[in-house]
Amino acid sequence: MCSYDECIKTPLLIRYPAATRRTEPRLVSNVDLAPTIVELAGAEATVPPDGRSLVPLLNATPPSFWRSALLLHWKGNAADPVTGYWAARTFNYLYSELASGEQELYDLTGRNGPPDPHQLDNRAADPAYGTIKSELQRHLTTLRSP
Repeated sequence: MCSYDECIKTPLLIRYPAATRRTEPRLVSNVDLAPTIVELAGAEATVPPDGRSLVPLLNATPPSFWRSALLLHWKGNAADPVTGYWAARTFNYLYSELASGEQELYDLTGRNGPPDPHQLDNRAADPAYGTIKSELQRHLTTLRSP
């Protein structure tokens, strides 16, 4: 119901015979589970998956390119429809466009200012983040396109 890490991050533990114990820092999503299971089962998907198989990450042989952002969305609910949002979560930033018209931008790792891992300091109106905000807006538009 919110785009903050406390709402979107879910621990994921995968036990896989060929995998070594480690923590994977890349951005993954629950949409990656179906293509992973399909690949591990040796099956073929009957429809194109929304996600990507995690098998290369499990085998510690990640592809040279992995996603740089996740698309987050919640449409709100009938009791409070203005709580909906669209967001792009990158490794360094979280940018959200709320149904109320508000925008939020958080510098998670301190790439352009002090680190804000708890998403307490909204930088959407900060001129120092203007270029980053524009890039994230374009990125969100791209992620939302079919």
